[in-house]
Parts: sequence; structure tokens; C-alpha cells
Amino acid sequence: MPYIHFTEEQKLRASEVDLVEFLRHQGEKLIRSGPEYRLASDHSVTVRGNGWYDHAVKEGGGPISFVQQFYDLSYPEAITRLLGGEQGTVYASAPKQEEKPRKEFALPSAGREMRRMYAYLLKHRFLDRNVVNAFVRAGLLYESCEKFKDREYHNAVFVGKDENGVPRHAHKRSLNRCLRRRNQYEESITTFITIPPPLTAPINTGTSSAPAVPSGGCPTPSVWKTASLW
Repeated sequence: MPYIHFTEEQKLRASEVDLVEFLRHQGEKLIRSGPEYRLASDHSVTVRGNGWYDHAVKEGGGPISFVQQFYDLSYPEAITRLLGGEQGTVYASAPKQEEKPRKEFALPSAGREMRRMYAYLLKHRFLDRNVVNAFVRAGLLYESCEKFKDREYHNAVFVGKDENGVPRHAHKRSLNRCLRRRNQYEESITTFITIPPPLTAPINTGTSSAPAVPSGGCPTPSVWKTASLW
């Protein structure tokens, strides 16, 4: 259905229509009841000026809601009727977009082995081997191997199944990137520092053969030792 735009001035004029005069022009019979008029077809409905009230259901409103309810018209049709056929600007409806068929879900292809996945989960994520084995046996975890532009990409695939055991979704965790970052991290923190030999108190033998100790209290080392921090 096309969209019909009414200006604020048109809406205001429609909401100020005198319902008594409007109903007389529609051929409705009205019965005078004090300052109000009752519909001859429904005595529970009274109108006065641009207002109406249904005493049976205890609700009322203005001209637009009256025409919508008692003439079973839509909002644009009610305003058009109240304005004597004057219509607003009609805009065509937007064309419906065709729904693209959903791609059938498929798990990534499994690799021939799972050593990368086990290495990542056990050594880097510190999971228990029995836990990993349980997920692998249940078909909820495996290592995929996918090729793209002559390169292989390995992922830890975490599978989600429904109540019937059918895979419905999966989450992939790259093993290539994780293992490479870990190796770079280990290389970056492996550094070396110089450690002087342990300080030995000089023995007073009464000779001049004892090693000389500088004023700082630390003998000058002749050999430097190295030790790895990792």
C-alpha cells in the first residue's frame, strides 16, 4: 500500500471538523439530547462539536478516530473523508527486496592430525589433556586444515550441536598466528646479563700475592659469565 503524506495543516483541519455537520452530510439521523446529539442508529454514541463519546464502552475522541471506528476506514482514508475527498501526497511503496537463500552450514574441513591444536591448548592455554580428549571424542573439538592461495591454515574448531547432535555453529581459533606469536614472545624475553664471580674476602697471609680489591669492594673479574632469564 502506498504511503500517503498529509501536511500538518491538513491534519489540523481534519481534527477540527464539526461532527454534527459531517454526519448530516453523510445522511446520518441525529437525535437532539440537550447540548449533544445521539446517533439514531446507536443511542449510546453522542457527538458535540468535534468530539464524540461512546457511553457503552466509555471511550471517545475526535473526528479522525470517529471515522476510523464507525466507518471502518484507515487513517489516510479517514482524513480524506473528513476533508471532502482532499488527498495528501501519495508516495509509492519501496520495492520488496528478494530474500537471498541462506547458505547451508558446513564445518571446516578437518586436518590429518591435531598436534598443533593439542600443543596450543595444553602448553599455551594450560588445559588438562583429559578435558581436551573428552571434547575431541564428543566431536566438539578438532583441528581444521584449509588451503588458500597455496597456503595451509590450521585452526582449532569448537563445534556447537543441537539437542539431536547436529552441528549448528562453529568457532575457529587460528593456530598459525597463536603459535607464531608465542615463539616470538619466547625469543624476545630470552636475553643475557653479565654476572661477576662471587665476592671472596681476601686472606691476609702477610704476602703481596692476595688479589687486589678495588676501593668499591668488588674484585675486577677476569672472566664474565652469562645466564639466560628464560
